[in-house]
Amino acid sequence: MKKNLKEIIDYIEDVRGMLLDTINNCDSEKFVKKEDPGRWSVMENVNHLHLSEIQINSIFAKLVDKAEQRGFAPDKSNKSWLNSLDEYSINEVKEKINAPSFAVPVENKNRDELNGLLVASRIELLSIVEKLSQYDMTKLEFPHPMTRGRMNLYQWLVFLGKHEERHIKQIKELIV
Repeated sequence: MKKNLKEIIDYIEDVRGMLLDTINNCDSEKFVKKEDPGRWSVMENVNHLHLSEIQINSIFAKLVDKAEQRGFAPDKSNKSWLNSLDEYSINEVKEKINAPSFAVPVENKNRDELNGLLVASRIELLSIVEKLSQYDMTKLEFPHPMTRGRMNLYQWLVFLGKHEERHIKQIKELIV
Protein backbone atom coordinates (compact mmCIF):
# COMPACT_ATOMS: atom_id res chain seq x y z
CA MET A 1 0.00 0.00 0.00
CA LYS A 2 1.25 3.47 -0.88
CA LYS A 3 2.61 5.59 1.96
CA ASN A 4 0.02 8.36 1.57
CA LEU A 5 -2.88 5.92 1.72
CA LYS A 6 -1.36 3.93 4.58
CA GLU A 7 -1.05 7.05 6.74
CA ILE A 8 -4.74 7.83 6.21
CA ILE A 9 -5.79 4.24 6.96
CA ASP A 10 -3.66 4.26 10.13
CA TYR A 11 -5.30 7.57 11.14
CA ILE A 12 -8.90 6.43 10.60
CA GLU A 13 -8.19 3.14 12.38
CA ASP A 14 -6.72 5.01 15.38
CA VAL A 15 -9.79 7.25 15.52
CA ARG A 16 -12.11 4.23 15.24
CA GLY A 17 -10.25 2.65 18.16
CA MET A 18 -10.81 5.80 20.21
CA LEU A 19 -14.51 5.74 19.31
CA LEU A 20 -14.91 2.10 20.34
CA ASP A 21 -13.01 2.68 23.60
CA THR A 22 -15.19 5.69 24.36
CA ILE A 23 -18.51 3.96 23.78
CA ASN A 24 -17.45 0.72 25.45
CA ASN A 25 -16.50 2.67 28.60
CA CYS A 26 -19.88 4.42 28.68
CA ASP A 27 -22.38 2.98 31.14
CA SER A 28 -25.54 1.50 29.64
CA GLU A 29 -27.86 4.17 31.00
CA LYS A 30 -25.82 7.04 29.55
CA PHE A 31 -25.48 5.20 26.25
CA VAL A 32 -29.19 5.59 25.52
CA LYS A 33 -30.07 8.66 27.63
CA LYS A 34 -31.21 11.69 25.68
CA GLU A 35 -30.15 14.85 27.52
CA ASP A 36 -32.48 17.10 25.56
CA PRO A 37 -34.76 16.69 22.54
CA GLY A 38 -32.50 18.68 20.22
CA ARG A 39 -29.42 16.58 20.91
CA TRP A 40 -28.59 13.00 20.00
CA SER A 41 -27.84 10.36 22.59
CA VAL A 42 -24.54 8.44 22.53
CA MET A 43 -26.37 5.60 20.75
CA GLU A 44 -27.72 7.99 18.11
CA ASN A 45 -24.28 9.53 17.54
CA VAL A 46 -22.77 6.09 16.99
CA ASN A 47 -25.64 5.00 14.76
CA HIS A 48 -25.16 8.19 12.71
CA LEU A 49 -21.46 7.38 12.23
CA HIS A 50 -22.32 3.90 11.03
CA LEU A 51 -24.97 5.18 8.60
CA SER A 52 -22.51 7.76 7.25
CA GLU A 53 -19.84 5.14 6.67
CA ILE A 54 -22.15 2.75 4.83
CA GLN A 55 -23.25 5.60 2.54
CA ILE A 56 -19.61 6.43 1.79
CA ASN A 57 -18.92 2.72 1.20
CA SER A 58 -21.71 2.66 -1.37
CA ILE A 59 -20.30 5.66 -3.20
CA PHE A 60 -16.76 4.26 -3.09
CA ALA A 61 -17.99 0.95 -4.53
CA LYS A 62 -19.56 2.79 -7.47
CA LEU A 63 -16.29 4.64 -8.02
CA VAL A 64 -14.40 1.33 -8.20
CA ASP A 65 -16.63 0.43 -11.15
CA LYS A 66 -16.02 3.84 -12.74
CA ALA A 67 -12.23 3.49 -12.36
CA GLU A 68 -12.29 0.00 -13.84
CA GLN A 69 -14.49 1.00 -16.78
CA ARG A 70 -12.43 4.07 -17.62
CA GLY A 71 -9.09 2.37 -17.08
CA PHE A 72 -7.78 4.89 -14.56
CA ALA A 73 -4.02 4.81 -14.06
CA PRO A 74 -2.41 4.34 -10.65
CA ASP A 75 -1.48 7.32 -8.48
CA LYS A 76 2.23 8.02 -8.82
CA SER A 77 2.34 10.70 -6.12
CA ASN A 78 3.06 10.16 -2.45
CA LYS A 79 1.55 13.51 -1.44
CA SER A 80 0.16 13.46 2.08
CA TRP A 81 -3.55 14.28 2.31
CA LEU A 82 -3.87 14.14 6.12
CA ASN A 83 -4.09 17.92 6.52
CA SER A 84 -6.01 18.64 3.33
CA LEU A 85 -9.26 19.38 5.18
CA ASP A 86 -7.84 21.33 8.12
CA GLU A 87 -9.28 24.63 6.88
CA TYR A 88 -12.81 23.25 7.40
CA SER A 89 -12.32 22.32 11.08
CA ILE A 90 -14.52 19.27 10.57
CA ASN A 91 -13.51 17.72 13.87
CA GLU A 92 -14.35 20.86 15.86
CA VAL A 93 -17.79 21.24 17.39
CA LYS A 94 -18.53 24.91 16.76
CA GLU A 95 -22.13 24.75 15.65
CA LYS A 96 -24.80 22.18 15.07
CA ILE A 97 -24.74 20.72 11.59
CA ASN A 98 -27.85 18.96 10.35
CA ALA A 99 -27.13 15.47 9.11
CA PRO A 100 -28.32 14.45 5.65
CA SER A 101 -31.46 12.31 5.77
CA PHE A 102 -29.59 9.06 5.03
CA ALA A 103 -27.46 9.55 8.16
CA VAL A 104 -30.17 10.44 10.68
CA PRO A 105 -30.55 7.62 13.22
CA VAL A 106 -34.13 6.39 13.24
CA GLU A 107 -34.07 3.15 15.20
CA ASN A 108 -32.67 2.17 18.56
CA LYS A 109 -29.75 -0.23 18.56
CA ASN A 110 -27.84 -1.63 21.50
CA ARG A 111 -24.14 -1.13 22.03
CA ASP A 112 -23.13 -4.66 20.97
CA GLU A 113 -25.15 -4.39 17.78
CA LEU A 114 -23.63 -1.01 16.94
CA ASN A 115 -20.11 -2.29 17.68
CA GLY A 116 -20.73 -5.13 15.25
CA LEU A 117 -22.11 -2.78 12.61
CA LEU A 118 -19.10 -0.46 12.97
CA VAL A 119 -16.70 -3.37 12.58
CA ALA A 120 -18.58 -4.69 9.53
CA SER A 121 -18.78 -1.32 7.78
CA ARG A 122 -15.08 -0.70 8.39
CA ILE A 123 -14.13 -4.11 7.00
CA GLU A 124 -16.21 -3.30 3.93
CA LEU A 125 -14.59 0.14 3.61
CA LEU A 126 -11.06 -1.28 3.80
CA SER A 127 -11.92 -3.92 1.21
CA ILE A 128 -13.21 -1.28 -1.20
CA VAL A 129 -10.22 0.99 -0.54
CA GLU A 130 -7.88 -1.90 -1.33
CA LYS A 131 -9.50 -2.12 -4.78
CA LEU A 132 -9.39 1.66 -5.20
CA SER A 133 -5.72 1.84 -4.22
CA GLN A 134 -4.67 0.57 -7.64
CA TYR A 135 -6.11 3.74 -9.22
CA ASP A 136 -5.35 7.42 -8.94
CA MET A 137 -7.69 8.30 -6.09
CA THR A 138 -7.17 12.01 -6.74
CA LYS A 139 -9.11 11.58 -10.00
CA LEU A 140 -12.07 9.97 -8.25
CA GLU A 141 -14.16 12.69 -6.63
CA PHE A 142 -17.62 13.46 -5.38
CA PRO A 143 -19.08 16.53 -3.66
CA HIS A 144 -19.36 17.23 0.04
CA PRO A 145 -21.71 19.94 1.34
CA MET A 146 -19.32 21.13 4.05
CA THR A 147 -16.57 22.01 1.59
CA ARG A 148 -19.06 23.20 -1.02
CA GLY A 149 -17.00 21.40 -3.58
CA ARG A 150 -15.67 18.06 -4.69
CA MET A 151 -13.29 16.01 -2.58
CA ASN A 152 -11.08 13.24 -3.86
CA LEU A 153 -11.13 9.83 -2.21
CA TYR A 154 -8.08 10.51 -0.06
CA GLN A 155 -9.94 13.51 1.34
CA TRP A 156 -13.11 11.48 1.88
CA LEU A 157 -11.12 8.99 3.94
CA VAL A 158 -9.63 11.83 6.00
CA PHE A 159 -13.17 13.19 6.39
CA LEU A 160 -14.29 9.89 7.95
CA GLY A 161 -11.67 10.28 10.66
CA LYS A 162 -12.36 13.97 11.28
CA HIS A 163 -16.09 13.29 11.39
CA GLU A 164 -15.62 10.53 13.97
CA GLU A 165 -13.35 12.81 16.04
CA ARG A 166 -16.12 15.42 16.06
CA HIS A 167 -18.64 12.90 17.35
CA ILE A 168 -16.22 11.46 19.92
CA LYS A 169 -16.05 14.97 21.44
CA GLN A 170 -19.85 15.14 21.48
CA ILE A 171 -20.09 11.67 23.03
CA LYS A 172 -17.57 12.55 25.74
CA GLU A 173 -19.66 15.60 26.64
CA LEU A 174 -22.68 13.34 27.05
CA ILE A 175 -20.99 10.77 29.27
CA VAL A 176 -19.19 13.12 31.68
